[in-house]
Amino acid sequence: MFSLRHRSGQAFVLLLIAFALRSPLFGNPVIHSDEQFYLLVGDRLLHGAWPFVDIFDRKPVGLFLIFAGIRSVGGNGIVMYQLAATLVAAGTAFLVGRIVHRLTAPDRPRDRLRRHPRQSSAPA
Repeated sequence: MFSLRHRSGQAFVLLLIAFALRSPLFGNPVIHSDEQFYLLVGDRLLHGAWPFVDIFDRKPVGLFLIFAGIRSVGGNGIVMYQLAATLVAAGTAFLVGRIVHRLTAPDRPRDRLRRHPRQSSAPA
């Protein structure tokens, strides 16, 4: 059963919202010019170019490796990195929501025992 009280339901709704907001721009290469360059560098790395030797940018090589991984999936590179970015945005929203829930949830007795296992509830 689908419920927003369950984590899977929350993740699904966040994923739907992320795709609804971002999908009108899928395939538009003009929107994110930096990502275009990262995709280009990732593609060149897949074809044997050396970072900082054959193609250069000030960013750490890990960023280009991420885009090389996205590019290696195949398909239209621009759409693929936009899909990956949408998944990461939805995942980030889910994790932030979980952190907020954990920090603001009402304190229950079993949670208190879990956080402080050495403290006894019996009077000293």
